[in-house]
Amino acid sequence: MVRLRAILQSLAAVRYGLLEHTFEGDGAAGSYAEDDGCGNHHVVFWNAHGVVMLSFDHDSPESEAGMARAERTPEARLPDVPPALRGLARRACEHGERLATDGCWILGNQRKRGGIDERFPRYDESPEAVLADWLAEGPLEASYGQLALALLIATASGSYTLTEEDVLALPLQIDGPAPDPDAVAQAVAQLVRLGIHWPGAVEQAKARHAAELQRAPLVAEVPLPAPHATAQADLVAQARKPPTVPVVFPDTSIPGLDPGAIEEKLPALLDIALDMLPRGGRSIAYPALEEAWVLTRSPRIADVLDCTWGWDRLPYPGRTGNVREVEQKLAAYLAEPSWRASREVLHFLTAGVFFANKDEVRRAEETAAAVLVAMRDVRYAEPLAEHCARNRPDPNPAPIRESLLFALRALQTFEPPALGAANEAKLDVIGDLINGWRVSPGKRLVNELIQAVYDDPRDLEVRKELATRLVESDDPRGELMQLQLARHGTGKRPKKREGELLAENRSKWLGEIARAVAESDDVFQNGFLWQAATGEGGVGRNAAQQHLILITGAGAQREWSTVERLTVWRHFRFGTTGLLGGKRLYNLRELTDIGTEELAALAEGSERPLEVLELGQPRTYQGWAGEIYHARLGDTLDRLPNLRELRLGGMQSSLETVEALARRAKALRVLTLSVGTQRLLPSLVAMAQELGLEEIGTLAINYDLSYDLVSRTLQFACPRLLHDNIAIAASKRIRELTSPSPLRVVVRTSARSKPRGSTGDPSRPPVLVRGKTESMDLTPIWEAAAAMGATCELAPYVAHWSKSPDRDA
Repeated sequence: MVRLRAILQSLAAVRYGLLEHTFEGDGAAGSYAEDDGCGNHHVVFWNAHGVVMLSFDHDSPESEAGMARAERTPEARLPDVPPALRGLARRACEHGERLATDGCWILGNQRKRGGIDERFPRYDESPEAVLADWLAEGPLEASYGQLALALLIATASGSYTLTEEDVLALPLQIDGPAPDPDAVAQAVAQLVRLGIHWPGAVEQAKARHAAELQRAPLVAEVPLPAPHATAQADLVAQARKPPTVPVVFPDTSIPGLDPGAIEEKLPALLDIALDMLPRGGRSIAYPALEEAWVLTRSPRIADVLDCTWGWDRLPYPGRTGNVREVEQKLAAYLAEPSWRASREVLHFLTAGVFFANKDEVRRAEETAAAVLVAMRDVRYAEPLAEHCARNRPDPNPAPIRESLLFALRALQTFEPPALGAANEAKLDVIGDLINGWRVSPGKRLVNELIQAVYDDPRDLEVRKELATRLVESDDPRGELMQLQLARHGTGKRPKKREGELLAENRSKWLGEIARAVAESDDVFQNGFLWQAATGEGGVGRNAAQQHLILITGAGAQREWSTVERLTVWRHFRFGTTGLLGGKRLYNLRELTDIGTEELAALAEGSERPLEVLELGQPRTYQGWAGEIYHARLGDTLDRLPNLRELRLGGMQSSLETVEALARRAKALRVLTLSVGTQRLLPSLVAMAQELGLEEIGTLAINYDLSYDLVSRTLQFACPRLLHDNIAIAASKRIRELTSPSPLRVVVRTSARSKPRGSTGDPSRPPVLVRGKTESMDLTPIWEAAAAMGATCELAPYVAHWSKSPDRDA
């Protein structure tokens, strides 16, 4: 199976330039290594006895990438390796950077796995089943698998030369770039080592590459209608004017927007929708609402129409097609305005990757700018601004078009006409009817109650009223709210029914942002999203980057409003600055793992209600903290009057700098610092006393120390590796605390570890053990505590973030 995968990847690399891989050896003994270019990799070593495999997922919480190479423990992913496989295990563990989050060994009928990497490739089933699994991972067609399987059989007893018929069986990548000739040469060389020869592959790649460089511009098959072509030319001309010149909309680019017509026609159109929706006449109601939007360009009407479109509103991220197709689509948007057009155009701008010459891209982007101006959908001014600030997603040297900058200015200065109180009230009722909620005389509308929850998420009385109204409408969210409200503040565990309701309805209740938050890390409280992590959504690992509209909180994404805890982990922060600088996260209380760009967004605007702020991953020393970073952090702290806990990770700063920053956080009570600060613990304690802090803490790669100055309790935790030297080093730091000395020392046991020996007798301190390879004698810590007259005890390890929404209760 390893040889089959090597053949498949080598064939694909000639066309697609896929994963980096190396294959050495034969059926008796050898090795295979594969790297996806994003930090994830796996290695396979085999001999006549068996097989050893290691895999590394850089997003895994088990990753040791932040530790020194010598301190990493890939051996822990190969538990109980038999003597016959220990040589293979040593070679696998020493491969590359000694990083692994999963492992497996196979010896005859015996096998054992250790880790949590669910993406570990399968090698131990039938070739057909394995091929089906591999092809499901990526973009390869079934013909690649069929040819790879045939070549595996053909080379079982010798070499094989690909024929023209074999090559024609592989589909060409028509819309993509020509493969790099150097990459093709490497893939062909790898095939030779596998006993497969591909004559002419390198020459064909060079010819395709040369032809692509000289390709003539494409001509759009569908020209713009004459009025819109004039509007586009006018738009491009205005875009080249200085930003101080007032924006003038091209009159020919949009019908309607006549205040008299709005006053006359809008009420009648809304009455049609109100009359038809209760009777099931959606085919008549929706066109009436669309006409109302064309007439007014009101974001309020567009928000109501969004409910008619379903929840899976955007196409799968990736290439949007060739430029000819895009121009045709953009021309159609201009010819027939639609409330969906701005969203589609922004998706094209932020997610499309085009392999075309600059003239083609310029023409498409200028048409896109004309569409955005014509639509005047102010809901998407924020994501367009984010796109203009970051240029385009693909590495194209051409700058953002002046016409797009003009479109941004146009959206930022356009004010839709007022609809009037009577029309707004009709839209409220229409919104409830479209969602299937019962409208009852004398009772508040469901949409009104939902908005009240978004305005004040901590008002439980509003949630109780909303839960009742939803149950009356047979909406399953009402049942979830009643279940969670019943246990709120009691500390009781969720019932199984809550999980069933969330599994069935999560995407619907999160709307568009379901693709921008990690399902494994979201927590609902009383029916609404309470804790979220951006960076890994339902459409793949790059969801945040390829769905910029979703991550900025622009448009109708009210679902961000109830989020109180947010982390931006897993290496994908594209667009998070737009979200933090936007208008949706006004109830955010805890924000973790942010970087310098997010700091800049937080440092702008008005005061925020944040209570907990964590900068960077606390165990990763980046070494980039400088004057600009500290200035941004200081400006941010000035705008956080409620900040009570600050965790400075991924940086090292002088004691003076830390003190200056802490003084700017007026409500600060808990300060935690990162790598390299343990030696400063006595000085940090003195600083904390002077500033009136309640707790000071230090985080290192190997252990943590935190000192509660109110109760004079020192806590020691070792969440990763267990080793006697760690306890010795920590005991030295504890002995240095003499003013004031601790009265109580608490040792937090790490995950999956347990004490061996006495836990109450200071003269017989316990030994912490985990598995069969890790242990730590706590005698040095017990002795340090006894020397200071402090008691010493064990307690379970508690992470900074609890998953329980009822922690404050």
